[in-house]
Amino acid sequence: MKSLELNWIRKKCDKTLVMPEVMFFDMDFQGLYIDPIRAEYYDMDGHPVYAGFGIIIVNPIYADNIESILSHEWRHHWQLLNGMQYDGIDWNELDENDYEINVQKYFKESKSEMDALKFQYKHASISPLWEELLYQYL
Repeated sequence: MKSLELNWIRKKCDKTLVMPEVMFFDMDFQGLYIDPIRAEYYDMDGHPVYAGFGIIIVNPIYADNIESILSHEWRHHWQLLNGMQYDGIDWNELDENDYEINVQKYFKESKSEMDALKFQYKHASISPLWEELLYQYL
């Protein structure tokens, strides 16, 4: 499954990277990258999934944005394997009442998230809110 989902982005940018697993299940986020340091991850049904090459998880309710989500999470995979330290803030610590302010803070305060957003914009698409945010900080 991972080759079907990721070959398009791998061919565009870095054919040398190992391909992470791709999983689809409901969660609080559109997408998530699980780094290979964990070695094993458990899916929603409690089944172990080998994470030795990383895992990209996509929330299937965002089917219209799968390409965008995959490109963003692929960039986190690239960052880790190229020595870029993840510096994202915990989304759960933000004010849950104001999504727009949360998005701004999330990307403004994290170099790795902003890098992934730029990559996502270049290779796929992003929501109008995120596009406006990207232009504000460039």
